[in-house]
Amino acid sequence: MAGALDATAPTLPGYLELLHYRRDGEHRIAQALTTRLPDSSRLVVAADREVIDEMDATLLKLFAGAFGVMLLLGIGGAWLVGAVTRARLSRIDRTALAIIDGDLARRMPLTGAGDEFDRVSATLNRMLDRIGGLMDNLRQVSSDVAHDLRTPLTRLHNRLDEALSARDVDDKRQAIEAAAAQSRELLDIFGALLRIAEVEALSPRAHFQDLPLNQLVEELVDTYRPDMEASGHLLVTAIAPAIWTTGDRRLLQQLVTNLLDNALRHTPRERRFASSWSVTTPLLA
Repeated sequence: MAGALDATAPTLPGYLELLHYRRDGEHRIAQALTTRLPDSSRLVVAADREVIDEMDATLLKLFAGAFGVMLLLGIGGAWLVGAVTRARLSRIDRTALAIIDGDLARRMPLTGAGDEFDRVSATLNRMLDRIGGLMDNLRQVSSDVAHDLRTPLTRLHNRLDEALSARDVDDKRQAIEAAAAQSRELLDIFGALLRIAEVEALSPRAHFQDLPLNQLVEELVDTYRPDMEASGHLLVTAIAPAIWTTGDRRLLQQLVTNLLDNALRHTPRERRFASSWSVTTPLLA
């Protein structure tokens, strides 16, 4: 043994991480490498762990400091991201509440950053535009329904007035029968409106059938001709024979009725109006 190493020499050759020894009466730990020599003696080379322990302590402090800084940065970053997210969501929430309260012209705010919030806001804005278009269509449909029902209701009212004012029993009966026929026409109009919704929804078109279009138009023209003449108009038609089509009878009747109503309503009464309408092709196939 060489040197002042106050320790029990390891009995086995090789590396020993913890070699206990004493120096100046103090218990210490060293790293040792034991080698057996040819003469059966042992060579122990040892190095004190104090420097290594100091390095370990320094590394531990550096790691603790770096971890603390990273923890603070993580907390700060999370708070900042949360604040930005809450601000963006708050604007979207305020806009949604305004839309719920009835301000349908409001749209989700966009920052122009092109991030996920902008993409979601753009999608919501497209959805709101679509809803706005549907609302406009609903208002238009409501107006069209009122327009379509005004004339039949007026006729029904006139027929009932005739029935009330008629003194002759036969005249009263004819007026009541005409009013009943007019009420059936109103029911047919409501049924046609419901079937329009079915057709636009591409549901099974169970009401479609092969029908003579020329005959349908002739019947409606004969129905409207007295009203046309009473208002000072002249209705002239040119309808080709044997025109067949596949469609809904009530919807086709409603289509022709709308055309005749518009002609009757929007032509000045002080002027005579001659209209020639030629039907040679199917309206709905």
